[in-house]
Amino acid sequence: MPEWIDCSEEGRVPLRLDPGLLFGTGAHATTRMCLAALEKYAGEGKRALDLGCGSGILGIGAIVLGSDFCTACDIDPKAPDTVMENAALNDIGGDKMKVYAGDIIGDGKLRALLGTGYDIVLANIVSDVIIPLAPFVRAFMAPGGVFITSGIIDGREEEVAAALKSAGLEMIAHHHEEEWHCFELLLVLVLRRRRRLGQSLVERGHALPHAFKIIKFHSSHRCIICRHLKKRQRCEIISAQNIL
Repeated sequence: MPEWIDCSEEGRVPLRLDPGLLFGTGAHATTRMCLAALEKYAGEGKRALDLGCGSGILGIGAIVLGSDFCTACDIDPKAPDTVMENAALNDIGGDKMKVYAGDIIGDGKLRALLGTGYDIVLANIVSDVIIPLAPFVRAFMAPGGVFITSGIIDGREEEVAAALKSAGLEMIAHHHEEEWHCFELLLVLVLRRRRRLGQSLVERGHALPHAFKIIKFHSSHRCIICRHLKKRQRCEIISAQNIL
């Protein structure tokens, strides 16, 4: 909400900003859906990356909801100043947020500067940017990380979903409001059998046997359903308390 409007904080966490000429006021359906999805994942110990950050509303929202840090980036050179001004309205400084300006898709040095290991990656942009961005997303993500993306208009959702699936992301939720779509996607871990039996992959302290692929993720129950790659059989639900 605008900084000049007073509000009751009872039951909700206020997020204040002055977007200026940049996109992101909270009034648009895509922003609302992204923020609603973000509420499920943000929290203590989490690091977020906001791609195409605009006013910074999503990245700031991640911190307001308890996340430790957010890195943000936008192609507009005015974004760093605008975002940090909005961050200051929410008592967020440079120790919690860093903003870059540049072309994520075309600039490999910028992608390297943004780093990796993010628990939450956000991109509320447009389909024509999400599709070429898709192959780069997983490199930003931590194991078990989630990608929340919107700006996908009616008629483009299947095309965007296919590009994200090809990039190794598994859709776990699909939201639709007005003529817009919002996806929540999990970084898919494909685990193949190795020569030495008995090996296991440990992701944040959680052991998952080889030769299994994650095919379903339930954020509400914090569990994953796997399929044996060789036998093509579903296995029992495996607790994933350490995935998020």
